[in-house]
Amino acid sequence: MRTLKLFAAANMLLLLTSQPGLSQANRSLSNLTSPTSVNQNLLPNSSCSKDLGSNSKRWRNLYLCGKEGISINPQYPLDVLNNKKYDRAINVFSPNTGEEQDRVGVYAESIATDNYGYGVQAVGGYYGVDAYGFLGNSNNSTRGAYGEAQGTACNGGTVYGVEGYGHGATYNYGVYGAAGDENNCSVSGGFTAAGYFDGDVYAVTYNNISDRKFKTGITPLKSSTSLGQLMQLKPSTYEFKTADYPKMGLSRGKQMGLIADEVKQVFPELVKEAVQPARYDKDRKLLAKEEKYESVNYIQLIPVLIASIQEQQKTIDAVKAENDELKSRLANIEQALSPGKQISSPVTLTDASLEQNAPNPFNQSTVINYYLPQKTRSAVMNITDINGKIIKTVALTEKGKGQVRLEAGLLTAGTYQYSLIINEKLVDTKKMVLTK
Repeated sequence: MRTLKLFAAANMLLLLTSQPGLSQANRSLSNLTSPTSVNQNLLPNSSCSKDLGSNSKRWRNLYLCGKEGISINPQYPLDVLNNKKYDRAINVFSPNTGEEQDRVGVYAESIATDNYGYGVQAVGGYYGVDAYGFLGNSNNSTRGAYGEAQGTACNGGTVYGVEGYGHGATYNYGVYGAAGDENNCSVSGGFTAAGYFDGDVYAVTYNNISDRKFKTGITPLKSSTSLGQLMQLKPSTYEFKTADYPKMGLSRGKQMGLIADEVKQVFPELVKEAVQPARYDKDRKLLAKEEKYESVNYIQLIPVLIASIQEQQKTIDAVKAENDELKSRLANIEQALSPGKQISSPVTLTDASLEQNAPNPFNQSTVINYYLPQKTRSAVMNITDINGKIIKTVALTEKGKGQVRLEAGLLTAGTYQYSLIINEKLVDTKKMVLTK
């Protein structure tokens, strides 16, 4: 009996005495000191009613190894399944009000080796990736999405800062960009562009919105005025100052075009002020300052060119009509002075035609198309060398459309002329080149 009492007293003493080994085995984890390993399973239950930590008491760091799943059996190192009425499977916040540095909400990196690995891969029924940049009242800049790709050498590789591909639907857009000026900032010198490119832009086709339903106040251009304005423009050749503006992506080599301040004096509506935004690195270090400059809308010059050509054609037609009238009057005068001589009706360029040979240059054979009016009495085609010596004469008997085929074997390499002569009058002359 005495021995049993001594054993019970010893056990009580052990329980009342602070023992390091026993304290670390406390399953409530209330008296662990860092670092301490918990060498037992923290078993949850099947009803998902046990919490690890609480709103007021939390674990500072959690280190896990293996596959972890939230509401799902894990297949990957971390799997999260959201099958409840929550719009977000994961929320990540990294705020610190007033902190002037870039904080990262989510960072992902996956570089297996050169040219392999996705940093982020996203699939969505509405947006695959939804990015939003908030500028607030800051006078800095923000981006909804930013893409950059970089190579290290000119080794034949290809990089895309941003790549878009739309396919398989009724309406497909590889890249869609829109910009608005809801606050009317353009009134105070702002600038709005749906797309801005530092460097050359290449496209398979380019189309402008031109539907009548979008337009009002439609007024035809005055062709005479357009021609007069067009004649005041000063086309120039020049080179861009690429060394002075290295960040603007200006084209190298000889250029042809117009100078904005000169265009502004003639067509002020075709000149707009544009702004290349300032560029900074991740530490807010200035890489390229803001550049304001004047740009020319070359596409809107096309209607001016069309109106001018139409005006010129009216002048040409008037001159041709006057020329035909003079020819007719001259024929009547010749008839009056020579009553016994039969004078044929004059042949005009509107009645007869001589086309350019095809192919030109040629080395085997070439075809010359022509047209003889019904009033033709006689017609020939003369082939002459560069000195005017007749090499060959072809009699033309078929009225209407006709053609002459020349074989290269009959001539030596060089430049030749061919002339259409109707009723002993020269109609037209053109050049052709024979190569051997």
